Amino acid sequence: MVGDTVYYGDYDTYVYAVDAMTGEERWRVKTNAHIDCNVAVAGGTVFAASKAGVAHALDAASGEHAWTHDVRSEPHVTATDGSHVYVGTGGQLHALEATTGTSCWSTTYGDTNGIGIAVGNGRVYTPLTISGSEYGSLPGVLDAATSETLAPTQGGFESPDARFYRGTAVVDGAVYASGVDEGGISLARFS
Repeated sequence: MVGDTVYYGDYDTYVYAVDAMTGEERWRVKTNAHIDCNVAVAGGTVFAASKAGVAHALDAASGEHAWTHDVRSEPHVTATDGSHVYVGTGGQLHALEATTGTSCWSTTYGDTNGIGIAVGNGRVYTPLTISGSEYGSLPGVLDAATSETLAPTQGGFESPDARFYRGTAVVDGAVYASGVDEGGISLARFS
């Protein structure tokens, strides 16, 4: 939600803008395939990615297409810091220039579905695969400009296959992530 407008993508292939108070549709725009992940909004632009692997940038006021970019794989998450949009596609994270859709970089990262990433202060907080684990992932920190790993997180968990990949948030310099471990659902704080 931005201001009094809620933006979302739907499985029916459309991206919607609706009035937050009344639910009245302001606009809807058809994309090339189902939208099965979140949308991100910044600087008057709505970013959505379709199951066909295409990232879309839409004008937040009118829904008019600004650009599209093929990331060649089904997306699971989008995020933006205003200057870039980040599209996670299972095992790849793509950084695109927000105003043009030009590819800035792409890197391998935690191979998870439904991942959660957060961005801010020149950093991307995203799952990174735990060395020696088939499924495990912990939040890591990437440089937003280069994709260089700045800080892989570490932790002692009940299982080497602990997966912290949903609900990543950054608050007061700490990264919070939720996921699953042998004992069930877990919430962890990484400083």
